[in-house]
Amino acid sequence: AARRAVGAHAFFGLLEAYNTSIFLMARTFGIGLADADFAQERASRQTQRQRAARRNGRFCRVAMRHNRLDAVLYEWAHRRFCERLERVGLLSDAGVQRELGRHRLCSDADLSDAEVVCSVYD
Repeated sequence: AARRAVGAHAFFGLLEAYNTSIFLMARTFGIGLADADFAQERASRQTQRQRAARRNGRFCRVAMRHNRLDAVLYEWAHRRFCERLERVGLLSDAGVQRELGRHRLCSDADLSDAEVVCSVYD
């Protein structure tokens, strides 16, 4: 049901690929872009403890296990996002590739696999 709901939207973006999402939205809806469209409006206010937890392989695996269905949905949605980028001709853009590469998006990595996601923190 979640896949149907997400897939039914003409557009959805990924926070990890904010600029790429904005480009995709613009192409999808024929919108012109301005520099202000890429301004970060709120700062990340993570505590030191939150930052440490995000970089802990054991914690990451526990979180992935407890949120398994979310991880599966994210992997599915991220693949649809990549297909949409390809369809509108953005996937080969160098800036898009740089941003996607920082989070292993649109790569061979299965982002629903805890070992793939969490091994970078070991």
